[in-house]
Amino acid sequence: MPIDITEYSSLAMDAQGRIILVGQEPSRTNQQLTPGVSSTQSAAFDDATRFVRLHTDANCRWAIGPNPTASSTSPRLPAGVTEYIGVRPGHKIAVIQSS
Repeated sequence: MPIDITEYSSLAMDAQGRIILVGQEPSRTNQQLTPGVSSTQSAAFDDATRFVRLHTDANCRWAIGPNPTASSTSPRLPAGVTEYIGVRPGHKIAVIQSS
């Protein structure tokens, strides 16, 4: 089961110009990784990416950085959960299966 990684550079605004806490579509780019028994890395985030939306269909653990490795002690993302995380341009995300 994959993890979807959607990259955003800014938050959306409502009709009155107030910021709402969702990514402004269209997104910068989308990636999809399949967590396995060893850590799997994404491509580098876009130069304008400031946060990502993570959604997974299976339990996994993740790590973010210039050359990340996800492990059994990395933050856990349960199946069916969506999470927004601030990131740095050019960094990557790594994922691994979790129970």
